[in-house]
Amino acid sequence: MAAHRPIQGFGPETFVTEFPRFESVELARAYPDFYHESPHNIFLDPLTSRGLIGLLPLVALCGLGVWAALQLLRRGDPLGAPLAAALVACLVCQQFGVLIVPTALYFYLLLAILVAAAIPIETIPDSSSARWYPACAFAVAILLAVFAVRLVVADAALAAVDRRVDAGDAMGASQAYRTVLGWQPAGAGSDLRYSRAMQQLVVHAPLFASRLMARQEAIKAGIAATRTSEDRENAWYNLANLFAANSDAASVERSLRNAIAWAPNWFKPHWTLAQLLDLENRHNQALAEAAEAVRFDAGHDPEVTETWKQLKKIQSTP
Repeated sequence: MAAHRPIQGFGPETFVTEFPRFESVELARAYPDFYHESPHNIFLDPLTSRGLIGLLPLVALCGLGVWAALQLLRRGDPLGAPLAAALVACLVCQQFGVLIVPTALYFYLLLAILVAAAIPIETIPDSSSARWYPACAFAVAILLAVFAVRLVVADAALAAVDRRVDAGDAMGASQAYRTVLGWQPAGAGSDLRYSRAMQQLVVHAPLFASRLMARQEAIKAGIAATRTSEDRENAWYNLANLFAANSDAASVERSLRNAIAWAPNWFKPHWTLAQLLDLENRHNQALAEAAEAVRFDAGHDPEVTETWKQLKKIQSTP
């Protein structure tokens, strides 16, 4: 994946969206229906998201931490051994973890402590020369506070959507979701979740008007999710299910093929597409898709293999 964009990467927080197109067949067969949210490696994460432009500064920071630890050990500082051990442990742990906000905070804090401890006190500049720090910190705090307020309001509105859905109130859920769209920060798409919730409301709502509105909202949000959702393959697969409820075979096929384009080695859209093609008497294409589904599922789901066997039996019948 990183080899396709080694310099600039694919962009921050894009691994979930981009990785399925590069997932190996072996990994897909081992975990046929698994959600890969990160490379789970402190160096692969910036390499895939920001390329060498993001990786090299991180490597330099780690090198600075190692230099600081060696300085402390050479002069026999009592903090040297524990801080060096902490750095080694942290780096080893992050070869298999995700550098999210809490883990990144402790990692960078450890580097800061190491560097601060390694620098002689007499070389530290007078704090009076840094009077601009509070103003910058205040500006950043304001931006973060605004972001936090938007998150809180959007999450509260999203909780209201869930309550309205549970109560069978499609109109109330729709109004609450408009609040979510107005307040949530860019990139925090909830369209797929909302579409699935309204799809469930179609089944359970007692009133016809509520079911009709829920279906319309589910399709509208489902279409939007194909542009906003992190896992695009799931968004397209969800949209295929919505079109299937309307007996729109052409749209179902188009959605499933888009799901396959985003996640070529995911068995589920291949399996579903095989069943659709079989219903349309396109048996050769159906068998080919079923064979792909069996290959990627690797025997984890017996019904997938059973579909392939049935289609093969139909084809062999004169």
